[in-house]
Amino acid sequence: MAKNNRYVEKFFFIILVFLSTIILFLFIRENSEVSKRKNKEEIEEKKNISNGKKAIIVVGGIGCSTLHYLGKTNEKYKHGECVFFRGNFDTWSILDLKNSAIKALSNYKLLSCNSKGEPVYKNVGILENYNDVDPYDIEISKYGFSSMFKNLILYLENKYGKNTDYKYDVFLFNYDWRLDNNYNGERLYKVLKEYDDGVIIIGYSMGNLITAKAAKMLYEENDIDRIKLFLSTFPVYNGATQAVYFLKKGKINNNYLFDIINKIYKLDIVLIYLTKNYPSMYQLMPNKEFSRRNKGFMIDSNNIKLNYRQAMNYMKKDKNLNQDLINKAIKFHEDLYVNDKHILNYIKNKYFFIGSGYDTSDTLKINRNNSKEISHHFFSDGDGTVNCKLSAYPPCECDSENITLFKSLHTDAYKNKDFLIELTDVIDLYVWQ
Repeated sequence: MAKNNRYVEKFFFIILVFLSTIILFLFIRENSEVSKRKNKEEIEEKKNISNGKKAIIVVGGIGCSTLHYLGKTNEKYKHGECVFFRGNFDTWSILDLKNSAIKALSNYKLLSCNSKGEPVYKNVGILENYNDVDPYDIEISKYGFSSMFKNLILYLENKYGKNTDYKYDVFLFNYDWRLDNNYNGERLYKVLKEYDDGVIIIGYSMGNLITAKAAKMLYEENDIDRIKLFLSTFPVYNGATQAVYFLKKGKINNNYLFDIINKIYKLDIVLIYLTKNYPSMYQLMPNKEFSRRNKGFMIDSNNIKLNYRQAMNYMKKDKNLNQDLINKAIKFHEDLYVNDKHILNYIKNKYFFIGSGYDTSDTLKINRNNSKEISHHFFSDGDGTVNCKLSAYPPCECDSENITLFKSLHTDAYKNKDFLIELTDVIDLYVWQ
């Protein structure tokens, strides 16, 4: 009897194990199906999130876009107060203001900043009845001054924009290029955070410094990989002697045409007045890296080269310059380093397109006893504004194959067809659906 009971117990035990196995199998299968459905839903949700959540952003240089100043928000301007104007911020547009430097000054003073580097006037229009214009719809806001980025942006919109399978937002980042690039970098950073699926950034001239600042902020949040590709074009990472010359003389080069016009209209006075309190101009001055590569950027009347500290001391003695903005500019460049490495080192995919083929200032001759005496002294290869090896070459580790030189003037960069073809060829390799 006991033996039969053991058989019965074994039988029921086997049945129990068998049923438990079936139940476990069904449970796992159901969970697997639920998990698959959930994963599928998450994938579809991510696809939906990705649409419109990735971007190709062009960040222009100084004078390249409509000015946007984030002050009090209002209904008319999506991102706050705005200063804008049509035309070019150059010699000819100033001449259009008719007849005298006084009239030019009375109009362009609307673009001036106070000693703190803040705009004096906000929400104003220059050469424009701004009450009838949406600044986000005008040509400058879309493609930059003289529509310099138009061909590039239209190409990218047609190939990768919202109406394609790629669904990229493609746009020019408008910013107030008078202001501190810490501020402009923070604005760009906030824009980048809107694109969870990543961004491709095309920086031009000073726009590369703004991108570097935004990248530093992303790095501090362990989010720098949000930048999927950085195309750095005609950069000025290490500053340029032209910025110092402009601050002191109101012009970039020894230009005979400008000199002739200047005798009549005194344009240098207008431009010196305007830029004296522009933080961005001081951040374009040669920094420590420029001086390290060139063993300084100034030489005195006795042909003695000044090191970086001596050059900065000379600049700080000039009462016509804003001393606070000089100190802030020095700190701006220092803050772009992490563990003694420039933030560019931490961006994985980066390419540099640098202008060359033209004599470009690399050293200024000064008179230590007369701050008004300054001239371009030595020249080497560059794009006419930014020196190639000293100013534009990135302060980071980079494969030589990722650096391309183009014979082009700084201001003609985006008119160069070969450059645009190579630039878009690189973008084609990195876009994703």
